[in-house]
Amino acid sequence: MTTGQYPEFIPSFYARFPMGAITDWAMDEALAAGYFRNGAEFCSMYARYLGTRWAACLPLRLPIGGFHFKKRHRKLLKNNSLRFNMDVKPFEHNEEKEALWQRYKTNVHQWGNVSQLEFHLLRGKPATNYRMYDLCVYDQGKLVAFSIFDLGKKSLASLEAAYDPDYANFSLGFYTMLLEIQYCQDCSFDHYYPGFLPKDVPMFNYKLRPGNLEFFRLRNKAWHPVEELEDADWMMEEMMGKLGILKQVLSYSGINGIEGYTMGTSFASQQPRLGSYNIHLIVPLSINGAVRLLFVTWDATSGSYLLFEGCNLSPALAIDTPKPVHHYVSIQQQSYLGQFMRAGEVLTLINRLLL
Repeated sequence: MTTGQYPEFIPSFYARFPMGAITDWAMDEALAAGYFRNGAEFCSMYARYLGTRWAACLPLRLPIGGFHFKKRHRKLLKNNSLRFNMDVKPFEHNEEKEALWQRYKTNVHQWGNVSQLEFHLLRGKPATNYRMYDLCVYDQGKLVAFSIFDLGKKSLASLEAAYDPDYANFSLGFYTMLLEIQYCQDCSFDHYYPGFLPKDVPMFNYKLRPGNLEFFRLRNKAWHPVEELEDADWMMEEMMGKLGILKQVLSYSGINGIEGYTMGTSFASQQPRLGSYNIHLIVPLSINGAVRLLFVTWDATSGSYLLFEGCNLSPALAIDTPKPVHHYVSIQQQSYLGQFMRAGEVLTLINRLLL
């Protein structure tokens, strides 16, 4: 699974794993394979928990070679440069930045619980683990906006941004994004990564405003222009639909299926692996007086159900009172039971186990 110090960045529907210090080349490799840093973990981005629900997502990037700003974007850059000053330097946490972050997230994004900026970005790890920089915008010495990003050898990954709500008329959030792209051009980078795009969440649509963006299509493990995006590329929706069909098929035979969501550490793998999927239909079976837990997921790349047997560590599942599990964190995989094209085939195997 690992090559030297770093994991092998296998494109995956769901993977999240902790990383210590990482080289700039490894950062480029992770981003190009559809991963993005979230705190001290690198995560694939096809299903993300947005605080109240899971959402289908896609990773985005902007090829820098041949990119040109649109006329209205050049105008914003010019007008704001006449009023504001900006600088780029290695990330440094301070009280002024923290105060702006807290105000922005509370009043603009309306987060119910705003963690400290440094903890949000690093989860207690040192900033020196990454080539992390901040871009700060000042109005006569007052900090009015900033963005924070990671640098690879030939890429930039934008992590977070904030602006003073009193300056909302200056489009400072989008302005810092344009400045990041401009920084990529000045450094002759290959790609700019603005993060993930959730489906049907308007507050993230600004990431598409520069134009010429690409998304990573997991089915063929390649980047494509956003204009080629199809409904089938939102694979979480397909997974939820297929598991819903299976749950209904099982219920006709008196078998309970429980929705489960994984948020624990999970390494990507070339072989079928329970941890490579964050959404499951969990089927608790009572066989010879013992409880066996089956986990079924849908793999959109192969168009099939994958069936595993495992055991949960938290929370405990009661065979007599099944209920939805919203955060099914600890799963210990025991065995892979097979791949099935149809829900009826999964039911056949389960009935065979019950005999």
